Amino acid sequence: MSPRAIVFDLDDTLYAEQDYVESGFRAVGRWLERNKGPSGFADAAWAQFCAGQRGDIFDRALAILGEQPAPGRVEALVQRYRRHRPRIQLAPDAGRWLARSAGRIPLALITDGPTASQSRKVSALALRGRGFGPILLTDRWGVPFRKPHERAYRAVERRLGLKGDALVYVADNAAKDFLAPRRLGWQTVQIRRPGALHAGPPAAPEYGADRVIDSLDQLEFG
Repeated sequence: MSPRAIVFDLDDTLYAEQDYVESGFRAVGRWLERNKGPSGFADAAWAQFCAGQRGDIFDRALAILGEQPAPGRVEALVQRYRRHRPRIQLAPDAGRWLARSAGRIPLALITDGPTASQSRKVSALALRGRGFGPILLTDRWGVPFRKPHERAYRAVERRLGLKGDALVYVADNAAKDFLAPRRLGWQTVQIRRPGALHAGPPAAPEYGADRVIDSLDQLEFG
């Protein structure tokens, strides 16, 4: 692998996404307790998450605590979750990789998700100070432009002045991350971290990555 730039995904690629989830639950729980809401929200929500629940965790956690939320209550709490200042850190191998690669090769980031959440994650991980140039949050263009749409990948090509196999995309989710860059001729690498939320196999060969690793210590270039 001899790319001229490396582009990363964010969630479960550079840090553990479940750490963000737990951080958000605890932020919401602290807010509820400060505002005369029920105590124990974070633990109730985390238990639901660990049990595999998705989508209605806030409703379930509040019900467990004996609260029937008024209209708009859950949405307000979801917004607090998305806008909290996350307590997250780089995965150890990501920290090592960035430390030894700083200044050696251009770096970029493409990530989906609510802009409020993703921008706070970028800040919490200090990515702008770790050598990242283009940092593209796809939701700034709207949900239809999330991966696997090609817009963000083409924007990186323009910003870096590179195309095709001069670029490599490192990400975790074979359901959406690799289809577009493969069509554009990029190299692709899937990282499968223990506990990752979207580490399943590709639905079809064209969705898979060229290479699969379980640590960024295995990511070499040049």
